[in-house]
Amino acid sequence: MRKILVGLSVFQIFGLLCGTVYAESSAQYPSAGTSSTLSRAWERIRRDISGSHTIWLIGPNTQALSGNKDGSGTNLTIIHYPSIGYRLGSKWKVSVTQPFNQVIDENPKSSQFGFTEPYINFSNSRILHSDIYGAHLSGAIRYYFPVAKSSYSAVNTGSPRDAGHGSVRIALMPSKSFLDGSLKLAFTGLFLYRFNKNSPAQRLAKGGPDYREDFYFLVTPNLAYEINSDLEVYAEYATGYIRHTTNGKFSKLNDPDYGQWISVGTNHQIGKRLSLNPYLSVGPVFRGIKNTDIGLLGTYAFL
Repeated sequence: MRKILVGLSVFQIFGLLCGTVYAESSAQYPSAGTSSTLSRAWERIRRDISGSHTIWLIGPNTQALSGNKDGSGTNLTIIHYPSIGYRLGSKWKVSVTQPFNQVIDENPKSSQFGFTEPYINFSNSRILHSDIYGAHLSGAIRYYFPVAKSSYSAVNTGSPRDAGHGSVRIALMPSKSFLDGSLKLAFTGLFLYRFNKNSPAQRLAKGGPDYREDFYFLVTPNLAYEINSDLEVYAEYATGYIRHTTNGKFSKLNDPDYGQWISVGTNHQIGKRLSLNPYLSVGPVFRGIKNTDIGLLGTYAFL
């Protein structure tokens, strides 16, 4: 009940509770005033609730649209991000997301479906803003709950990516607009820290190394041009996930699995509820036009 009443004034809460009590004590003679009070309270809560489902299609490339470029049949994946959010004032929003992976696969031995770590996200859409300079800063902090199968597996096998007590990710997104807002240069900076469960001795006993991957960071500059209010084109570079281990080493920009990339794409807003982001991407090493990755992000807002 407390969660439902967030954002209501003391008088609205008092009216809502009193209205409910009055309706229960006079069920044979319902009050139009009570119904109106409940309706107004719900409408206010409803305005602050949001819900969306995002899909991220990865794996296809210009060499094999099925994603099965090496014949294994395990390359095409759809990652789902169903999410429910609630607005906390004019700037803050809290949301809860439970991602899961869907693999389009020809290999019967591989897993077709699996949940990943759910997370709670607190975002601020307007930390700093200046109309004069066209500058803006937004940010978010996120906590991943270590309840997925992969989380338990990492702990039980002594993996260096042990996050048995969860992970925290911080994001900052500064941007600067030009040409009356049509051209925007934005940077996304991500930092994630893992809270481990195993000690070095425990990892060694389970067959893992004595070090662990404690954090990673990523920086992505993005240049976007707005063609109209519903369409923009962009180009971006990403450093990839620069991973740090407790033995003092960092991963390289050209790491074959998590290294840098360059991508170009478009953002389409279709009506009020649907947005699509098709893109082409190469990295960590340019492999030629015939071996360019193809991806799609799509979001539908159902609330």
